Amino acid sequence: MSAGTSQTVHGGLGILVLGFSRPLHLQSVLESLRLQGALDRTHVWIDGTHALSQFQGVNTKTLEVARRYQVRELRAHRSNLTTQKMMMVSLTEMSRLYDRLLILEDDCFPTIGAIEVIEQSLAEIRDLPEIFSVTGCPFGVEPPDN
Repeated sequence: MSAGTSQTVHGGLGILVLGFSRPLHLQSVLESLRLQGALDRTHVWIDGTHALSQFQGVNTKTLEVARRYQVRELRAHRSNLTTQKMMMVSLTEMSRLYDRLLILEDDCFPTIGAIEVIEQSLAEIRDLPEIFSVTGCPFGVEPPDN
């Protein structure tokens, strides 16, 4: 497929996991996705550490964790793209492959059943052009302190 085409290759829901220097966080996310049977549509992008040598060791461990899981794609960058650039590049590429996207940073844990709920929510809004996205952001819904 050429870079200019908008046709999807896989269709359905694609899952993008962005990681950097938090191997235990990434392991928790990937394990949850494994238990939900979603690794076959999961793409893991790990940012590089170029010019950030203080993160080299821990980022190597992050990559080792990612390699333990049979995801559809594992992309490890050498240079440090930053979260913003990785998000833009990965979203561009993922939107060419899938009709719908779930984006998880390595600290966004998808609880058991989350993938099914997200797929159902996206199906409910599929034909509603006024709704662009569904978010699982819990901020502002915390119970009051007792």
